[in-house]
Amino acid sequence: MASAQTGSGKTAAFLLPIIHQLLEKQNVDPDDGSGCRPSAVILSPTRQLTTQIYEVGRKFARGSIVKVQQIYSGTSVSYQISQLQRGCHILIATPGRLGDFLNRGVLNFSGVRFVVLDEADRMLDMGFRGEMEKFLNYEKFEEVERTHKKSKLKEVLDKEEDVQGTFVFVGQKRNADFVASYLSGLKILTTSIHGDRFQSEREEALRDFRSRKMKILVATSVDIKGVTHVINFDLPDSIDEFVHRIGRAGRLGNKGKATSFYDSSADSSLVNNLVQILKQAGQPVPDFLSRDATGGGSYQDDKFGGQDYRSRNKGNGYKTDARNMPVQFGHRAVPKFFRHDDYSRPHNDQLHSHASSLGQYKKWPLAICN
Repeated sequence: MASAQTGSGKTAAFLLPIIHQLLEKQNVDPDDGSGCRPSAVILSPTRQLTTQIYEVGRKFARGSIVKVQQIYSGTSVSYQISQLQRGCHILIATPGRLGDFLNRGVLNFSGVRFVVLDEADRMLDMGFRGEMEKFLNYEKFEEVERTHKKSKLKEVLDKEEDVQGTFVFVGQKRNADFVASYLSGLKILTTSIHGDRFQSEREEALRDFRSRKMKILVATSVDIKGVTHVINFDLPDSIDEFVHRIGRAGRLGNKGKATSFYDSSADSSLVNNLVQILKQAGQPVPDFLSRDATGGGSYQDDKFGGQDYRSRNKGNGYKTDARNMPVQFGHRAVPKFFRHDDYSRPHNDQLHSHASSLGQYKKWPLAICN
């Protein structure tokens, strides 16, 4: 989180590192035929600010193959769609038009690596908090003993208004059929897939899930779009697979979630890395994970970001504590932004409160600018 005066270079502070990372990782061709898949999404409250950021982004990306686009309400939808179809790596948008295009299927978030909320305080004041939460994801851990996982799964699903698009991961092939049968017995439309199934059976299960004939898919491992809620009934053996799993949630712009069942008798080998990921993401660490953690953690992520050089001058009126906020998305480890805990502008207490609650949703590098 950063607070800066107008004209101090705030836009450059988040645009330049994003462009640098896209070029360095050569992640500049997101088109796979599934609609516009930007690598970075920048939300701003007004058309005027959106256009200002867009012009700066075009200037910085000039001469490179990074394409910058903007969408906002009050202008031709067809024109903006045609511009997105030409390619988009960095998208600057107002919340209303972004939500409209997500609902239309014009774009999706499956390729997003960075999210920036510019003038976040104004968006909150204008009533956009619901939209901001809708665009971001969150994950949750539950401590569950092996013999209680079925009842906990039912409890989690009962809290959902709609379980359509739920993906349940299990550790063993026989558990996939076991869990699917249990959920079917609860009158929940469920199918399963694993390596012991015939190819025709696997294809039928995937087809039923994609077409929404079946609401829940239980599997040991499969990569599929259209997932809104990932449930780790059994945690995987490796932390990389865990990060890859939870990255499947929230595609197509849905309010994706990830829920993981933690059994200390079976999952203790992952606990240090789980704690490391949660701390890096600025998310609270459940007491049961802290209890079992022994320190350390080997999960590696790429780094970029900034340092608040104002903190070098103790007499400038700013008191800052720059802390990195790495967030995981998909199978990639992604870079870090910086956070400042002391602000000077009006409404900062409110912004800090709202931003703290938004923290549970983030799965991308999230820069909140005030």
